[in-house]
Amino acid sequence: MPPVLGFGVGRRNALHSQTWEEEESKQMILRYLMQEQEMSVMPRARLSITITNAEEEPISVTALNEVTVLRGLCPCMAMVDVMLDKSMLYQLEGDGVMVSTPTGSSAYSLSAGGPLVTPTLSCMLLTPVACLSIHPSVLPATSIVTIAPSSKCRADSLPVDVDGRVVGHLTKDGKVEVAMSK
Repeated sequence: MPPVLGFGVGRRNALHSQTWEEEESKQMILRYLMQEQEMSVMPRARLSITITNAEEEPISVTALNEVTVLRGLCPCMAMVDVMLDKSMLYQLEGDGVMVSTPTGSSAYSLSAGGPLVTPTLSCMLLTPVACLSIHPSVLPATSIVTIAPSSKCRADSLPVDVDGRVVGHLTKDGKVEVAMSK
């Protein structure tokens, strides 16, 4: 993944090193590109995500912020099984579930009730979306999280969003595996 230069355009942003002032920011970028200005590099954790559905090619992507499995247009709740390192953690009934990086903790995860985590911490966050019975969790960076539709799930497919963009779907026999990227 190429380096990212972060500018704060919102009120909370784990990536920004300064606010976006258009002319001043453009000049700073030009000075950097012309090697007239130094910038610090802060390594950030990323997620490695694989979406697997029967009779389809697997989709593999990386995320800087989060991966989210949502109920989509289905009027009923998403019912998904969440496994941690191949052991059942819980069955979630709600609008969905997300796994995020510490950088992503200041984005969608925070608005869904997840904790704000310093970007230098090595961990993953597991945050339910609009679910009353499950609470957010902070997991070790060595964890592998698997999300699959429960046998009780009434939706035919659930959209999978990565960093705010739909990248695939999860069918009744599919699964999403999430680990820290190497």
